[in-house]
Amino acid sequence: MGLGCQTIVVMSVVGIGALPALAQDDTAGATSYAERCAICHQPDGQGVAGVYPPINETLGHFMATEPGRRYLAEVVAFGLAGAITVGGQPYIGQMKLAPPLSDQETADVLNYVLTAFNGASLPADAAVFSPDEIAALRATPKSPTDMAKARQAIVAELEQLGLKR
Repeated sequence: MGLGCQTIVVMSVVGIGALPALAQDDTAGATSYAERCAICHQPDGQGVAGVYPPINETLGHFMATEPGRRYLAEVVAFGLAGAITVGGQPYIGQMKLAPPLSDQETADVLNYVLTAFNGASLPADAAVFSPDEIAALRATPKSPTDMAKARQAIVAELEQLGLKR
């Protein structure tokens, strides 16, 4: 297919709703999402139960903490491999975009997914992702399995704060 989604079972965590600071045209993010992410997560972000996790109304709460925000960007940059639970549904698989998105594409996709699919759960002070922020995060590479471990700790922290989907 050439869409860049190589998977055993693809898992992705990205989202965009209506970021308060979003003052850019989200066409680039929508296009990248359609070309690289929608094949697994579906055009509406609903995912496929038991195979590809939903990314609609499941990600905004991650933006409430700096580790959660960083996690979203790093998942798109580095991938995710292992077991996760989304909305009470378990998923075990691997998400790895090949070839990887550029820093600009990563920022655009994250901003699009957060505003288009997760606006209702975004904190009021959520800021857009920038290509420079993505580049800085890529400077410390992580494995997809590191990302699954990081997710467990971040989800536990968010649950303690009463932020859960």
